[in-house]
Amino acid sequence: MSTPFRSKLIFSALGLFLPGTGFNCFYLLGIKSFWGWIQLTSLIAGILGFLLLNTSPESSAAAWVLIVLGFIALEASWLSTIVFGLRPDEKWDAQFNASFQGKQKTESGWPVVI
Repeated sequence: MSTPFRSKLIFSALGLFLPGTGFNCFYLLGIKSFWGWIQLTSLIAGILGFLLLNTSPESSAAAWVLIVLGFIALEASWLSTIVFGLRPDEKWDAQFNASFQGKQKTESGWPVVI
């Protein structure tokens, strides 16, 4: 089974508009992406921490820890989006589209940056 062509623009859009969900990692590496699952579980933990903090009358240390985990998931997603989005197209193709060398190549241009 051949791997599909990976678009840098789609990866960047997933990381920008759905941060912390790990969807950008799942797009690149499939459902077995370790970092995608870490981001998704951290985001869910952050949401649970936020809900716990809002429902309890007192400040809870556990809720704050969960919120920080969710925040880290968001930041990690945005950082990976910036790093991979600004990567040169040739380097992107060599890593994620190696089976398409010569047939199809990434020409992302400025939409990824903007």
